[in-house]
Amino acid sequence: MREGRPPKLNPAQRREALARLDDGETLVDVARTFNVSHSTIQRLKPKVRP
Repeated sequence: MREGRPPKLNPAQRREALARLDDGETLVDVARTFNVSHSTIQRLKPKVRP
C-alpha cells in the first residue's frame, strides 16, 4: 500500500502533460490546464545527467 500524499495527476494526465511539453508548450501553460503548479509538471520530466 502506498503511503503519503496522493498524486495530483493520474497516469493519463501525466502522459498528456509530458506529450504537450514535448510538443513545445510551456510548463506554466500545461500546469494551468491541470490546475497544478509548474513545479508539479517540472517533476514529471526525467532528470538529465551530464
